Amino acid sequence: MPEILLGISGSEVKLPKGVRVGISVKVSKKISISEMSDGSERVSFSKIKRKWPLTWKPLFYNDKQALEDLHALDAVLHFQNQYESPRWYDVHISGFGHVDVMVAGVEKYIVTMDIEEVP
Repeated sequence: MPEILLGISGSEVKLPKGVRVGISVKVSKKISISEMSDGSERVSFSKIKRKWPLTWKPLFYNDKQALEDLHALDAVLHFQNQYESPRWYDVHISGFGHVDVMVAGVEKYIVTMDIEEVP
């Protein structure tokens, strides 16, 4: 079964089961046009960046806390989404949130995390 791995390079961990990977991976590139002193234009193309919106079914506190701990890291992280490909990406977590829910009388958490490729 495919897995999603994330962490500091060499110390990646499997993300909790129950993740719903966004239907599409968002891909963007930045194009900038600069006017030179002689009036000509220079076009610059930035690297294409990928973004992965992830959402988990209700998780227990320990799984939610593990994801929150990854979000707290101030470092470029290593990411592999085996649902998409075996390729590794350098990323950062650009968004994180959770909603508390009661499931059969037990407090759980629906967690969302946005992962963005570092250019």
